[in-house]
Amino acid sequence: PMQALRADIPDAIAQIVSKLMAKNAEDRYQSASGLQADLQHCLEAIKTIGSVSAFDIGKLDRMAQLNIPEKLYGRENQIQQLLAAFERVRQGGCELVVIAGYSGIGKTALIQELFKPVTESQGHFISGKFDQFKRDIPYACLAEAYGKLIRQILSDSQEQVEYWRDRFLTALGQNGQIIINVIPEMELLIGQQPALPELPPAEAQNRFHQTFIAFTQAAASPDAPLVEFMDDLQWVDATTIAGLPVALSNPEKRYHLSIVAYRDNEVDAMHPFMQALSQLQAEGFKFEHITLEPLSLHDVMQLVADTLGAHFSTVQPLAKLLYEKTQGNPFFLTQLIKSLHSEGLITFNFETGRWQWDILQIQQQNITDNVVELMIAKLQKLSEQTQLKLELAACIGNQFDLKTLSIVTKQSPSQTLQTLWDAIEQGFIVPLDQHYHHFLNGAEDLDADSHNPRFKFLHDRVQQAAYELIAEDQKQATHLAIARLLLQNTPETELESNIFEIVNHWNQAISLAQLESDRVQLAELNLVAGRKAKASIAYESAFKYLDYGLSLLAENSWQDHYDLTLALHTEATAVSFLKTDFEQSKQLSDLTLKYAKNLLDKVAVYEVQILSYTAQNQLTSAIE
Repeated sequence: PMQALRADIPDAIAQIVSKLMAKNAEDRYQSASGLQADLQHCLEAIKTIGSVSAFDIGKLDRMAQLNIPEKLYGRENQIQQLLAAFERVRQGGCELVVIAGYSGIGKTALIQELFKPVTESQGHFISGKFDQFKRDIPYACLAEAYGKLIRQILSDSQEQVEYWRDRFLTALGQNGQIIINVIPEMELLIGQQPALPELPPAEAQNRFHQTFIAFTQAAASPDAPLVEFMDDLQWVDATTIAGLPVALSNPEKRYHLSIVAYRDNEVDAMHPFMQALSQLQAEGFKFEHITLEPLSLHDVMQLVADTLGAHFSTVQPLAKLLYEKTQGNPFFLTQLIKSLHSEGLITFNFETGRWQWDILQIQQQNITDNVVELMIAKLQKLSEQTQLKLELAACIGNQFDLKTLSIVTKQSPSQTLQTLWDAIEQGFIVPLDQHYHHFLNGAEDLDADSHNPRFKFLHDRVQQAAYELIAEDQKQATHLAIARLLLQNTPETELESNIFEIVNHWNQAISLAQLESDRVQLAELNLVAGRKAKASIAYESAFKYLDYGLSLLAENSWQDHYDLTLALHTEATAVSFLKTDFEQSKQLSDLTLKYAKNLLDKVAVYEVQILSYTAQNQLTSAIE
């Protein structure tokens, strides 16, 4: 376009101007020094030969950007193991791969090597993550993963949507509501389903497990193999882990690859997940077990050499220092390199066209050997308002949405995003969709949940660092404030749908519930959560919520809040029986019968007692 105005303008100059005016920010110069280097090249050419020949515009500018390669180092064998497992799945197999390793060791990065082959095979890749702040929410990880599958299907062609709708309806029969209760997105695919008929506890539990197994079987097909990744099993909830051995070892599953990852330094032999693996092994179920070790010094040298475009011998002292500080942990390593660059300890020299550093100067720095401390130091360089947004986001979870964050920050979605933007640009927060563009253009309100942008923390260690920015004596108060704001902004009709999120925050601040009105309200909310978990056969989680509710009751609650107290005791009695804690069930039932006012209120407790006595007698007979 510039040449059309002035025919005597050299191509190189026109390209420089075009690069400066590029629509996309990433296509423009990323530094003034990069632009200066190109202009200097043009000036010297004009001085020496009188004209500017074509050259690689922006080369030094690109070289001056610190780009750490995304390829994996030292993981060739593990990648081949994963690819071989997927190939067996494509041929109709059902595989389980267990990946162990420290936080930041590269478990998720390894799994991402499957994206391309899965996509090329027209398959589905779904992932869920157990969250340290959501351990009481039943099936949260499964709901996240399979919710993604349903959204993938709904975004496909009408023909594919109809294929999967028919496939799931056939597999689920009249029990579709069971899946909708756990995965709300399912209703968008298969429509409203008939209410579930009441069944005795054992039959209801069997119906739930059989339906879920049928659902996961139907989720994979010869034309669309399924890869399901569940991360951070060290934080698995009790309900999910109880059904995991049955779900993973189901012999009728085909075209299905399950990958689970955990931090082996945060579990012991008594951890529920390790016991589940032992159960699978005892039953003869075979699975791949991959343990990721830290990078070797050679791997670190290769990564540093590739990042800085330098020879091994040049980077060896720097690589050795980085290795000693990070012990070969890939996430820590990359963050430390970025930190040294941002501090001006690793710089690009435009005159020589090379990266440079002073190893003595770096050695003299007080460089932490703790990745969380490093991340905290980096986060503290953001504005106070951005730090506050990150603190609240960390309380919400590893993933969060703009609507929820804007509620707890008491700002509009647009204002919230603007304050968060520095953290996004610096890579602490990663957008999970493109909906955020809607708010960058000035939109103030969410016009539909479909336009509610979702984000995640770059890594658990970033979330942990953001959470630790909150003063220890303010953590409970922060969770309490979040709970109250969510409750105030949740319509009565949507309370049950959002109950776990609200109650989990409030339960973390349970000691702050001093007023009787607060304690009664929280007990009522825990009753709602307990009943919802019970309906999903999540008995361990259900009892936790009911137990929280019971702990909030005052000594005179049988007199002052009879209905609430009766409901909590009756539900807790039933759930204790359902999770086969007969002694606890008897203690609760005896207490309930003591204070129940009439026969009608006692009936449900009597029924549980009869079932409990029968079950214990059957158990005794079986042992004898």
